[in-house]
Amino acid sequence: GTGDVTKLGNGELWLAYSGYNNAYSTGAASDYIGDTYVEAGKLRIGMTNALPTGTTLHVNTGATFDLSSGGYENSDANYNQTIAGLNDGATGGGTVSANGTDANLGTTRTLTVGGSGTYSFSGTLVDTSVAYTGSLALAINGGGTQILSGISTATGATTVSNGSTLQLGDGATRNGAVGGAIAVDGTSFL
Repeated sequence: GTGDVTKLGNGELWLAYSGYNNAYSTGAASDYIGDTYVEAGKLRIGMTNALPTGTTLHVNTGATFDLSSGGYENSDANYNQTIAGLNDGATGGGTVSANGTDANLGTTRTLTVGGSGTYSFSGTLVDTSVAYTGSLALAINGGGTQILSGISTATGATTVSNGSTLQLGDGATRNGAVGGAIAVDGTSFL
């Protein structure tokens, strides 16, 4: 259907879930047409592109979008997510994490920004939100502009391609940083 989806409340919401050693999976990819708001708590995905790939993701201060499905599994699958763009929530930017559980230890997950608009996020991109391993990579390839004005510590590579732009800092009061290497192709801008 058409309409935005908003995650409220301090709890966790899992979109799809893959179980122990990927032995089972429940849920399916979402196909709504609209933005996704994580206003509080944590939103997790348990499959690649659990969110619609055309959604703009808004992560609010104190909230987390986590590219891991849930606890107490031991899996080596990578769950990547493509979105149109990454924006702040109602009161600012929260956290995007590659791994907030004991799952998918040591793997890299990629958040891909594939939209052609301008998107602005003042929160942080981190590898993990707990004491586990894994890394978060960022790919910007839709021809749009992604502004990152928070200090991110994610160690995965950031790639900018297909005429896209990555702007670090908001151009006024905030500086931005990414923790890993940055690669920019000949048609894109940093």
